[in-house]
Amino acid sequence: MLTMVAVLLYSATANAYDFEVDGIYYNILSAGNLTAEVTNGDKNYSGNVTIPSTVTYKSKILTVTSIGDKAFRDCSGLTSVIIGNSVTSIGQYAFYNCSGLTSFIIGNSVTSIGQYAFYNCSGLTSFIIPNSVTSIGVSAFSGCSRLTSFIIGNSVTSIGESAFRNCSGLTSVIIPNSVTSIGQYAFHNCSGLTSVIIGNNVTSIGLYAFYDCDKLKTVINLSKLSLIRRSNDHGSVAYYANRVINAPNGYVDGDFVWLENETGITLGFYVGSETDLTLPAEHKGKSITSIGDKAFYNCSGLTSVIIGNNVTSIGDNAFLNCSGLTSVIIPNSVTSIGDNAFRDCSGLTSVIIGNNVTSIGVSAFNNCSGLTSVIIPNSVTSIGQYAFHNCSGLTSIYVLGETPPSIGTYNFTENQYINITLYVPVGALGTYQNAEIWKNFWDIREVGATETPEEEVKKCATPVITYNDNGLDITSETDGAEIHTDITCNDVNSYSGDRIDLSATYNITTYVTKSGYLNSETVTATLCWMAVSGDSENNSIIKVEAIPVLITCNNGTINICGGKEGAEVIVYTTSGATVGNATITNGNAVINTSLTKGEIAIVNIAGKSIKIVI
Repeated sequence: MLTMVAVLLYSATANAYDFEVDGIYYNILSAGNLTAEVTNGDKNYSGNVTIPSTVTYKSKILTVTSIGDKAFRDCSGLTSVIIGNSVTSIGQYAFYNCSGLTSFIIGNSVTSIGQYAFYNCSGLTSFIIPNSVTSIGVSAFSGCSRLTSFIIGNSVTSIGESAFRNCSGLTSVIIPNSVTSIGQYAFHNCSGLTSVIIGNNVTSIGLYAFYDCDKLKTVINLSKLSLIRRSNDHGSVAYYANRVINAPNGYVDGDFVWLENETGITLGFYVGSETDLTLPAEHKGKSITSIGDKAFYNCSGLTSVIIGNNVTSIGDNAFLNCSGLTSVIIPNSVTSIGDNAFRDCSGLTSVIIGNNVTSIGVSAFNNCSGLTSVIIPNSVTSIGQYAFHNCSGLTSIYVLGETPPSIGTYNFTENQYINITLYVPVGALGTYQNAEIWKNFWDIREVGATETPEEEVKKCATPVITYNDNGLDITSETDGAEIHTDITCNDVNSYSGDRIDLSATYNITTYVTKSGYLNSETVTATLCWMAVSGDSENNSIIKVEAIPVLITCNNGTINICGGKEGAEVIVYTTSGATVGNATITNGNAVINTSLTKGEIAIVNIAGKSIKIVI
């Protein structure tokens, strides 16, 4: 009897409405304000429904401001709904169990979506919550199993309990910066969910919020909320995701999380799915100067990476467990490789380390079992413990520095010391045979010996400096080589007294590098200008005529390019001894001397002396 009474009362309530227009049932909310809400009526709604902004009843125009509680409940024949911009709220259970609903457009005035509003609307595949909405109620979209695309507006501050529970079709969720709380069970059993981005104002995540999200791999946390795993807290995001990224100062743009700093931008984290990736040198006009800690952690689908040429450091764990990675090119701009940077990259078969890397971190290449050969450039001064531990495929190592870099323990096994061939620079064999750790290798050979594969280690060709059209041209025969040049001017920078001596002389130092190659020899040059005539009758500075002279030296041979035809060139030591002389012919002169690298020479050209370093 009690059950029958309850059903009769429910039916009476369900069918109560004030009027009906064009198949839509309404209740009057305020006669004075002329407002109405949509409600349920004698028949279930079906097909396509458009809710107008206003409705006329008894000659009065009423504004439709809300969708009432249970207004469309159990209307399984309903397929699409368009809500006018006058509606400000969607009530509780408003579209509960509308399983045939496939399309829904909300007006830009809705501020709240009530609890269970779209519960079990299993036909919905996409939904856009406008920026006007501030709250999503309890279980509002729970059971929308086919929902794959969901955009949360930038005004939502709270996501209610179980709001998206059992939405198994969801694969990714972006929680905007406006949200401050995520209720318990909010995304429970979203079994297809693989990535979540949490906005930077979330202060609480309820228990079991991501429980049973078995495929959840990546969570990017832009807030200051701690996501540390706690065994008794099934709502902790870290309990499920195998890659939890805490970046409270970061922002998402494209497939990356970026971290800004004073000097440039750090590539914080990669959340894309590319297999072959070329990283840019800049982002939004700022240089990408570093790859952050764990930036590519667990990106198992990544197969190759080319790093932008502004990056100077690769962070700790940057490519940890990228098991599909087969090749990496580290540019010459990089100076340090962090701890565990490429650890467990078991598929890595090729790595080119740039010629300016000075340190290789602890366990940097630990367990890279696919590596068969590695070239360590002469810039490297330290190699951490375990850096090449468990690199079981190694058969050859090339260390290109004349001075052995310091190297930590546990890098190689006894069996590897016996079977790996260690190649070192010519003339450095004895040094390595006496250096700690390196001396343990049984087979140490000098690079250039007949046994060494000639194509494996090459040296960049020595650059050539020439002066043309008021500028310097620097060339190298090594294709793709990077040129490094320093220029200093010897002119004084502050003046006193009534006499100023100007040398108008520039010292140039240049060398070239290329990944996987030995650096070239360093070439030095001096560029100066000499008066065409030796007299000083014309004291107008504008009228002084001068000719450029470029002086270069290589292995004790001094080359003069330019200068007055027929002018005598004499080379002295600092003690005044003459070590060579020549006459400028066809704009050139060559003087062979016995001077060695680092010694100072005085080059006198037509009476003007220039000091150079061999």
